[in-house]
Amino acid sequence: MNDNFNIAKNFFETGEDFFLKKKYDEAEKNFNLSLKFLPDRVSTLINLGLCKIKLKEYNKCLEIINKIQTLNHNSFDFQNLKSLYFGETLQFEKAIDEIDKCLNYKNLNNFDKSNLLNYKGIACSKLSQYKESIKLQKEAVNLNENNFDAQCNLGFNNLVLENFEIGWKQYEFRLKKNNLDTSKYPIKISDIKNKKILIKAEQGIGDVIMFSRFLTDLLFYTTDITVEIPSVLKNFFRNDQFNFTTKKTIKLNNFDFEIFIGSLPYLFNKKNDFKIKSNLLNSQIFNAQVPKDKSFKVGLAWSGNENFKYDKLRSLELKYLSKLFSLKNQNVEFFCLQKDIRENDKEYFEKVKIKYLGDLNFFEVSKNIINFNLIISSDTSLLHLASTLGIKTFGLISNIPDWRWSLDRDDSYWYDNLTLFRKKQNENWEDVIDRVYIEVKDLI
Repeated sequence: MNDNFNIAKNFFETGEDFFLKKKYDEAEKNFNLSLKFLPDRVSTLINLGLCKIKLKEYNKCLEIINKIQTLNHNSFDFQNLKSLYFGETLQFEKAIDEIDKCLNYKNLNNFDKSNLLNYKGIACSKLSQYKESIKLQKEAVNLNENNFDAQCNLGFNNLVLENFEIGWKQYEFRLKKNNLDTSKYPIKISDIKNKKILIKAEQGIGDVIMFSRFLTDLLFYTTDITVEIPSVLKNFFRNDQFNFTTKKTIKLNNFDFEIFIGSLPYLFNKKNDFKIKSNLLNSQIFNAQVPKDKSFKVGLAWSGNENFKYDKLRSLELKYLSKLFSLKNQNVEFFCLQKDIRENDKEYFEKVKIKYLGDLNFFEVSKNIINFNLIISSDTSLLHLASTLGIKTFGLISNIPDWRWSLDRDDSYWYDNLTLFRKKQNENWEDVIDRVYIEVKDLI
């Protein structure tokens, strides 16, 4: 028995080390090995459950939770595991219940209490309880000012409420949260005058497209500007006043300042007027040949990156668009703009015979769709692409929106040509498509 304990302990400690290094596959392997020697050791089961959450194996995490419950175990760590499971599986009210149980434990240190208040704040924001969310995350920050996740979430909450001055300031905490290097940031924007600067890409492709509108403000201070872009955006931007380049071709350490593109609205103190003022796109996009046929062309993107934490909120299944496809008999032609077709969409995708453009880079896609009549997209980078190109665009937005889409408005302060169709509480996506259908019929 003692030998089993020591062997199990060694595997457990190795698993903990891998977990801290974010090597979750290796951590999982060692926790499983530990359980072979001590199968009912709750601390190991809890850590294995945390691995399953990180690996997005939620059903297996639930099996572990159910096993622990059969052992009649109750502890702070177990309640915490359950709260994380419910939060990750979008069961936000249940997550709050478990978090409250954790908060009731005596002698909680400030670090743990701060994290719990932040998690509860996230859950509240996903239930549209923004005032309560802000209150909780302020408490979290008061307990631990180095809780950069809570600081960043305060930024998201203020931005969705259009409190831009405080929102952009708190949005900067994403840099510390993600351990991004800001050693070459200017103290104030005037410091970059006549200097050589690098604007670095961050986050998703849609963010780079969206924040690119602020690049022209840099020209008031300097003309020596290199802009790093993802390789998928190669040739999409082209302007003589900027050097657009991919990361592989940048020579580092020869810039006076290096700034992440998402920091530009904060550095420029942007409080309103976010619309695009100057065209930075490759002119070849707009020289694309007008199609000879007279069909009403509609580009579609209905699902995004499955690895995004809240993808289930923003993406929808293709079958929910079925009502739109009935318009084919009115000379409407549909095109798929997204790259990946999910397994549960493939059969229906083949059935409706949508023309596929998803294997093109953004420059090639742009040339193909610039003369389209309409783009319909969920909250993906293609929504930003179409809106930036000036094409009439309908955005399919969850009832729990990303911060950039604000609340309760069908227009966007980012794009003039974008109309937002919001999924209301207790609606399904078919209800949203019913409203889109009516609008498309009026456009034909």
